[in-house]
Amino acid sequence: MGRLLKKISLSILGLFILTSCGTDPSKSIQSTEKIDDIPFERVTLDDTPEDVKATIEYKNREKATYVLPNDDDYYIVVSRGEQPTSGYEVEILFVEDWGDSIHVMYKFKDPADDELVSQATTFPFDIVRIKRTNKQILFKIVEHENERDRGLDINL
Repeated sequence: MGRLLKKISLSILGLFILTSCGTDPSKSIQSTEKIDDIPFERVTLDDTPEDVKATIEYKNREKATYVLPNDDDYYIVVSRGEQPTSGYEVEILFVEDWGDSIHVMYKFKDPADDELVSQATTFPFDIVRIKRTNKQILFKIVEHENERDRGLDINL
């Protein structure tokens, strides 16, 4: 009886963990429209504080969106991860106040089929700085220019 109760408890716990991991925090946001634009400053990696720079250098090898606090500012970063050639880009387009959250809109650009690119591995990313806020920050890709087919290339 004790083993059965333990198995049921573990099953319920596992189910709870699985369902809570898939929860999208943006689903609980009540605002439905933009209130205002938030001013931001685009910065280079060299213009960031050392701790922020070290984190970006570590994380830019993966596709990710993240926020790094430093003093009174947030550094907002969107990275594409490892790309096979040059010509891949990331651009943060807008930072908007939606009431109870901040929305960061960004786009990706892939090289055009006829674009000349260097055959060097790249790690594209974009960084902007905003004033620190207590609101949740959400990310949304709004465009993917020249999106390449990432399927398998089978030559017969």
